[in-house]
Amino acid sequence: MDNCSHNKDLNPYTCRFVQKCKDNFERDENFKCKKKVTFKLKVVKPKNNTRKIPYIESPILNVSTPESLLFENDAIKSISNHLEEKTSHEKSIRVFPIPNKVIEEKDKKYIVFENGGTGIMLADNLYKDGKMIQLNKKLKIDPPIGWYASEKYDGLRGIWTGKELVSRPSKTNGILKGKCFNYVPQWFTDILPKNVSLDGELWLGRGLFQKISGLGNYKIGKKITQEYLDSLWKDVKFMIFDVPHLDKPFIERLELLKSIIQDINIKYPQQNNVVLVEPIQIDSDQHLSILYGDYITNGAEGIILRHPKSKYEPKRSKLLLKMKLNADSEAIVVEHLLGTGKYKSLLGSLKCKLENGKTFNIGTGFTDSMRREYNDSESKHYIPIGAKVNFSYMEMTQSGIPRHPVYRGIRNDV
Repeated sequence: MDNCSHNKDLNPYTCRFVQKCKDNFERDENFKCKKKVTFKLKVVKPKNNTRKIPYIESPILNVSTPESLLFENDAIKSISNHLEEKTSHEKSIRVFPIPNKVIEEKDKKYIVFENGGTGIMLADNLYKDGKMIQLNKKLKIDPPIGWYASEKYDGLRGIWTGKELVSRPSKTNGILKGKCFNYVPQWFTDILPKNVSLDGELWLGRGLFQKISGLGNYKIGKKITQEYLDSLWKDVKFMIFDVPHLDKPFIERLELLKSIIQDINIKYPQQNNVVLVEPIQIDSDQHLSILYGDYITNGAEGIILRHPKSKYEPKRSKLLLKMKLNADSEAIVVEHLLGTGKYKSLLGSLKCKLENGKTFNIGTGFTDSMRREYNDSESKHYIPIGAKVNFSYMEMTQSGIPRHPVYRGIRNDV
């Protein structure tokens, strides 16, 4: 019996062959077929209770907030994170202004700027009392040589806090607050980086301020549809010129800003809504005058000048200066003055006389065609001696001479 029991197909009690068990079945101690029992080891993965902490730049003010404990050089990591993962601003951190708080009034949301002053950096005037402003000895570089110039855009100031888009703050009942835009398309905010603040101008183009002026107040309703607002936002340019939460000189903020916009363009190669404002460093007074004339001739509002070593400060700063037209007038052409350099043999400027007898030169505001055809009586650009011309200017000097005059055209109605 023992010998036949070694064969699993023999019944040990009868020593006779029996039918084999079905697949996944086996004989038990009573030689009956029963389903095999298998044991699987369940691997339990440990739970990862750590969460990814977003990287942000340290704010410029020393305040006891969690954000202020993070390191400044982590801003670049935050930009990288923005590239790697889909943007979700609900979990973003508001990095500017610091400190801040949110208040709601009726159906509007505001960010209170508790950092003092004007909340954001505002430009002072380049000229005061007929003279170009001069800085104190500590600041060393007087304008304009060495400063960075860019166009002054006639749009809406926009502050990206790292979380939402806010308008220029204003003070009401002693509280400095900026209103959050009622509606910004999701696709627009998705382009903007998380946990990094941006300062810029929402702009539709030169001479189109009226069209964009109400952008921050528009909201979806019976008369204004989402489709209409989306179509309007598609043409909006967010002209970025600063990173307000970064406590670094302007030239260093500018380099970081270039990286931010470059990363945005890598992630969204088809986007043209978020644009870097690339300033031009001024090398002479004449350089500034020519640049200013070119901007004004082409419909710009003016020029903004930035001190290369300026920190971002929430006040009307002497390290951020504006140069814009204030008035226009007429004068009589008394002489054509030939140009030099690239304008050799062309019109360089018009020597003109004011009603008060003062003479001055108008050297900007001319197109190349005007400079070539100024003395051609058959041309529409003809400027004869004795013609009354209209020009714009910033202000009168103490001696009664127009500062930065720009040619606008001949008065044919007189």
